[in-house]
Order: sequence, then C-alpha cells, then structure tokens
Amino acid sequence: MNITMRYAEQNNKLPDRYKYLNSDLPPEVRLIRQHQAIAQKRKMKNDIEKQLEKKLEKELEKQIDKSIDSVLKKFK
Repeated sequence: MNITMRYAEQNNKLPDRYKYLNSDLPPEVRLIRQHQAIAQKRKMKNDIEKQLEKKLEKELEKQIDKSIDSVLKKFK
C-alpha cells in the first residue's frame, strides 16, 4: 500500500474500491469482499445497459412511427 493510500485510510477518506482491502481482515474475507464488489459493479453495469437498451428501443419505435406517418401523409 502506498503512502497516499495509508494517509487516506487513516483519515477515513479511502475510495469505495479500496474499502474491502481493510488490513485488519483475514485474506479470505478480503478476497470475498473483493469478489462481491466486482459482482455488484457488474450487476449495476448490466442494469444500466438494460435501461439504455429499453430507452433506445422506445426512441427508435417513435422515430419509425413518425417516419411511417409522414410517408403515409405524402401518399394520401
């Protein structure tokens, strides 16, 4: 651990990604927490991707409907 991280840890200003590296814990617990943090980040990323896909699908449907309506109006 470098000096900056030690200073941050002493002042409780440790970034979230390093919280599982608490040196008071046994290595097994640190490893489990590290894997849990990675899994949580992966789940959040997947959730955000799903939300974005839904938004994009809705926007595309709206644009397609508008373009179909405009084409139909031209031929009426």
